[in-house]
Amino acid sequence: MSLNLVTAHTGSAHITAEQVASLIKGAISDDTTNLYRFQTGNKCEYQITDALQVQILTGDAVFNGRHFIVEETETIDIDPTSLNYTRIDGVFLEIYSDNDTSEELIRFEVVQGNEYLTSTGTPSYPATPTGIDDSHTLMYVFPWLYITTSYTTISTVEDNSKLYPNVLDITDDITGINTEIENMKETFQDGVDLLYNDLVIKGVTPPSSTPEGISEGIDTYGSNQYTTGYNNGYGTGYPLGKAHGLLEGALSVSIKAMTGTAGGTTTAGGYTYLSINTNNPGASIGAITKVGTGLLYDATITSVSNGIVNVRINSDAGYPYSIQATTYKLVSDYLPS
Repeated sequence: MSLNLVTAHTGSAHITAEQVASLIKGAISDDTTNLYRFQTGNKCEYQITDALQVQILTGDAVFNGRHFIVEETETIDIDPTSLNYTRIDGVFLEIYSDNDTSEELIRFEVVQGNEYLTSTGTPSYPATPTGIDDSHTLMYVFPWLYITTSYTTISTVEDNSKLYPNVLDITDDITGINTEIENMKETFQDGVDLLYNDLVIKGVTPPSSTPEGISEGIDTYGSNQYTTGYNNGYGTGYPLGKAHGLLEGALSVSIKAMTGTAGGTTTAGGYTYLSINTNNPGASIGAITKVGTGLLYDATITSVSNGIVNVRINSDAGYPYSIQATTYKLVSDYLPS
């Protein structure tokens, strides 16, 4: 029969160490490189009790699926170093088996490292044990503590074990995290709703109060604003470009019609569809003249006295134009807009 009860009364011994180890690995961790201390007794914590003495207190722990108990405080004595020297010793937990009986046993073993001159030396960790003796086989080993000693004083203790959390603590943590997530979701949705309502006020109703809906609404709003601005500028002849700077001579501006053909009546001042304005009373504006048979027009502004001149090129009838090229003498740069 391949199906068996592991934890049940059967009238005979039937539970193996591997079966229990398998249960522990499945319920806690199948990690083979860490030792986990439970929150029982004194949690198997260490304490320095003397200048050269460390104790591991009572409690339960598991390593590689093996559950063990420190029923009484374990006292570990550390040898002093030579004067002015430092050494790192390792306290190793060893799980091993008896070669004759196959019984599994457990113990602590202290392995000394090499001394080094405290002022100039480099610390090194002791070698991890690889065996016991001819009568026993080392199965698992864990470097529980690394203890640094200088002469007759323990200076530091490095604990490589981990405290396993209580199940109730984990449950409380999960509950708290879930609450935080819900609060974050609520705050995020409040922000999305605020954007939704703001777009509605501006004349755009997004398809939904979601990030996707808001994105679509922003696209629509941007398109509407562009269309409104273009239509207003096209109809009323808003300034399409400008140059400003400190004139030291003549400013020549070439203008190119971007779409359509500039029409209207030719006057002494040039085509009525184009005009140039300046706010400098010391500057005079020459006529706007057509260049050849294309869509280029030239205008020349001459500064009577040096000063700041703002030049605007307008399309009075709605034809869009742009500054194509300029020749000028300015102290500052020419800045189109």
